[in-house]
Amino acid sequence: MKIAICEDDAGQAEMAVQYIRSLSKKFLIDTLILYPTGTELAEALAAGRRFDIYLLDIDLPGVNGLELAAQIRETQPYACIAFSTSYPQYVTRAFMLESAQYFLKPIQKELFLPAMEEMLRDYNNAWLTLTLENERSITLRQEEVVYVEFYHGRMTVWTQEQSYKAPRINVKAWKRSLYERGFLQSHQGYFVNPKHVSAIETDTVVCTGHISCPLSARCRKDFMDQFLEYMQ
Repeated sequence: MKIAICEDDAGQAEMAVQYIRSLSKKFLIDTLILYPTGTELAEALAAGRRFDIYLLDIDLPGVNGLELAAQIRETQPYACIAFSTSYPQYVTRAFMLESAQYFLKPIQKELFLPAMEEMLRDYNNAWLTLTLENERSITLRQEEVVYVEFYHGRMTVWTQEQSYKAPRINVKAWKRSLYERGFLQSHQGYFVNPKHVSAIETDTVVCTGHISCPLSARCRKDFMDQFLEYMQ
């Protein structure tokens, strides 16, 4: 996941960074960038920079957090946006922009951490963000993914319509993430979305659209046990 924090209070910004970094043991956070002004983040967005999750201070010099959220929504309708502010009167406008969380400052660890963890988990379970061969990022709904294939350090994500290749990845971290998302390993390099399983044969998993994945003898028992658990 790619996360942007836009906060002009240095103390609050550093606190948010530390808290979010502490969650990197549970979530695959590959980018965390702090923008001290709304104008800097607005310029990055205009230049094509995209993040999965945005933590925006509302009362910012230049472009404020609500204006940033409106700009983000124009190109990223499904991005996860959270607001932080010292002014509770903004809460109605914040939720009109489909924000996931609203934090009152000063940020309190006992409130911020569990709320941020819930937000990361919800986003993580619904979306996969990939950096493709041309450095372009793409975000896919997890339910659209039929299976994921790993081969020689590269990852290919297959939907019914097409495939997406991600050449530079942390294979171990991605496999762990897929396990946590509920994907089932059918072979050393194959992880299948149980939602798309339509039949299980001796050495093959047949998925939606007659797409087939290999099923190894080594993985078969665990695959069957986990699939039966999923079906229940």
